[in-house]
Amino acid sequence: MIDFCLITVTYNNSNYIQYLIDSIKKSSGNSSFHLFISDNNSTDIDEIKAICLAEDNVTLIASKHNYGFCKGNNIAVSEAVKLDPKYIIFINPDLFLTENWLEKAAKIVDDDKSIGILSGPLLQFDFNLKKPTGLIDSLGINVTGYGKWFDIKQGKMISDLNDDIFPQAICGALMLVRCEVIVDLLKTDGYIFNEKFFMYKEDVDLAYRVKSLGYKIFVHHDLIAFHCRGWNKNRKKMPFLAKKLSAINDIRVALKHRLVNFPFAFLKLVYVYCFEYPLIK
Repeated sequence: MIDFCLITVTYNNSNYIQYLIDSIKKSSGNSSFHLFISDNNSTDIDEIKAICLAEDNVTLIASKHNYGFCKGNNIAVSEAVKLDPKYIIFINPDLFLTENWLEKAAKIVDDDKSIGILSGPLLQFDFNLKKPTGLIDSLGINVTGYGKWFDIKQGKMISDLNDDIFPQAICGALMLVRCEVIVDLLKTDGYIFNEKFFMYKEDVDLAYRVKSLGYKIFVHHDLIAFHCRGWNKNRKKMPFLAKKLSAINDIRVALKHRLVNFPFAFLKLVYVYCFEYPLIK
């Protein structure tokens, strides 16, 4: 048995990979780990291969198509479970763990078997400057009364991270899941991430499914990690496909988990098609 199997899905992210691997090594302490890199047909696959060849406990799964975040993770899960890990961690390639993160996380979930998904405060990191920005990226995900999903305190200054949080969902950039929960999800649904989502809101869907199995999700204040969040945060510059997927997946989440969200999700989809689609012509 291995302690941790970590899974990261990449698409043209070779510049982050070595930093990710180095952070995992520093965070593991005396624990054993194996990293699975699930690549979605990147153009920089040769650079990723070179990095993986130099590492003993890293496996590259190179797909010939861009399967998206959900299927990319599911493909790697099917390989990771063969190592019989205690925990599986889904981690973005542009996310760096802090010292002893893995060992501290293991103790928290071992002490409380009711935790289904565990994460910690994600703090923004400027990869170009190689230093933190001093701002919060995510303390988990919550939803407004009318149905808008948002990362808790994103963009706020780091002031007090001493509080633990039980959010509605946890950001998919970093999620620790005990192997027993993985097994329960596979028995119940036949998958970990719903591949219909491709990307966006898949973490919300997963959180609700885990909670429906009787587990809780938890953000522990001591599990700090740094997230570069490489995607463009300016909505005006987001590709239309990204906006469309986000809106469609809002509909999926509303219909399956929170019907009260449906009016907002429907209006969001209408807005995307009526007011943003013409802008790409």
